[in-house]
Amino acid sequence: MNDNVSDNIYIQLIKKAKSEKWCTKIFCTTCGCMDFRKEIKKLDPEALIKAMYEANPTEVYKLYNWLDYSMVIYHDINFLYLGKTRNELPEVVQEMLRVEDAWRKKKNERYIANQKAEQLREERAAVRRAENKAQHLKRHQIFSQKRESIIKEFMKKTLEEQILIVACDEEQLPDYYPFDLKTISTETLANLDKEQLETLKKRFSKLKKQEWKQFYRRVLNV
Repeated sequence: MNDNVSDNIYIQLIKKAKSEKWCTKIFCTTCGCMDFRKEIKKLDPEALIKAMYEANPTEVYKLYNWLDYSMVIYHDINFLYLGKTRNELPEVVQEMLRVEDAWRKKKNERYIANQKAEQLREERAAVRRAENKAQHLKRHQIFSQKRESIIKEFMKKTLEEQILIVACDEEQLPDYYPFDLKTISTETLANLDKEQLETLKKRFSKLKKQEWKQFYRRVLNV
C-alpha cells in the first residue's frame, strides 16, 4: 500500500493531524487537543472504529505519533467499545492500551519509589532531630552543671568581690548571676578603687538593658 495514499479514514486522520501539526496531548492544558478532536467529531464514529479494525497495524505503527493520536480517538469515542473485551478491540487499540498500561505501571512505580524516598528522608530527618535534641539537652545539662558550680563559688564571695566578678565576666551577661544591681548602695560603689570603677564603667557601658543602663549612670556619678 502506498504510504502517502490510503482510503482508510483512520490513517487519513492521523496523516492530516501530522500535516496540520495538531497537538497530540490528550490532557493538554493549553489547547485541550481541540483541533484534532474537532476533526474526530466530523467523522462517523462507527466508521472510524471500523477503519481502526481494518487498518494494517504495520502501516499504522510507521505513522508519526500514531499512539498519541489513537489515544485521543479512543478516549473520545470509547463509549462505542462498551461491552467488548480487550481482545475484541482493534489491534492498534490493543497496542495503544498495552503501551498505556506500561506507562501507568511505570508511573505508579515512580510514585511508590518517590513515596519510599520521601519516607526515608523523613526518617533520616527524624533521626537528625532526635540527635540534635539529645545534643542540645546534653549541652544544656553541662551548662547547668557548670553554672551551678560557678554560682556556688560566687555566693561565697563578698559583695565587692561579686561586683567585680560580674564586671570582669565578658562571656556572660550580669543576669547570669543571682545578683540584684539595685541592692548595691552608692556607699558600696564609693568604696571601690578607681581601677575597679573603670572596670565597671567599661563593662556596663556596652549593655543595653534598662536596668544595666541605670546602674551604669550610678557608677558614673560616683
